[in-house]
Amino acid sequence: MLILIANRQNSIFTQAKFIQNIGSASYSIYLWHWPVFFLLNYFFIKLNFISLSLSLGLSLLLGWLSYKYIEGSRKSLQKLKKGHIYLLFISTLLLLYPIYKHIEENGLASREKSNTPSNLDKMQMPSVENGWCFYNIKDNHNLKVGSQGFECSIASEQKNAKSALLFGDSFAGHNSPFWDQIGKKLNLNIQAITTNWCYPSLNKEFTGNKQSTAYQQCLLNREYLSKHIDQYDVLIFAGRWSEMDP
Repeated sequence: MLILIANRQNSIFTQAKFIQNIGSASYSIYLWHWPVFFLLNYFFIKLNFISLSLSLGLSLLLGWLSYKYIEGSRKSLQKLKKGHIYLLFISTLLLLYPIYKHIEENGLASREKSNTPSNLDKMQMPSVENGWCFYNIKDNHNLKVGSQGFECSIASEQKNAKSALLFGDSFAGHNSPFWDQIGKKLNLNIQAITTNWCYPSLNKEFTGNKQSTAYQQCLLNREYLSKHIDQYDVLIFAGRWSEMDP
């Protein structure tokens, strides 16, 4: 609902002091209603008459307090000398900086479960170093460009397993544990050929640095794919498709 009234000081809509206070604080109320309704949705609070009424009331209250004690304090601040304003600003920064550093480095510890730190220490991206097949030649300088990037397999080791090829970039490599589980359930022996930025393709396009060893390895990967693509029962292509031109 929108009500526009001009030059009507005795209007029943505007002459009440309560309505005039709402009008004065209207912009602050408008600003506050965004975080209030965001939190309402964030905590999945069901929208009904009671929750909406409480949200509206809270927006009005916070907006009025903001108007009175923040916007209304401008006149007092304007009377301060410039040196005092700088001192107030610097003091506020010095007070908040330790809090910011604590949150940045440690997060909010109260949100963590007791086993969270130990679980985080165990989390590792799949790579050759920890027994997986992602040929992370960009970061692991012990890896060399060559056919050793083709020699890793995951999933089923049964003799009657069907042959599969997982080919792609780091998105494919980092999901190796997923394909390992799928392959075991479906009895697939999956040869994983994955390296940095090497999305599934047979051309020479590359999303990373073409001067890198990753590009050289990618060209070998794609050459291998073009020569052996017909020998697999199952092909799995995985990559960051958004990086490719349509």
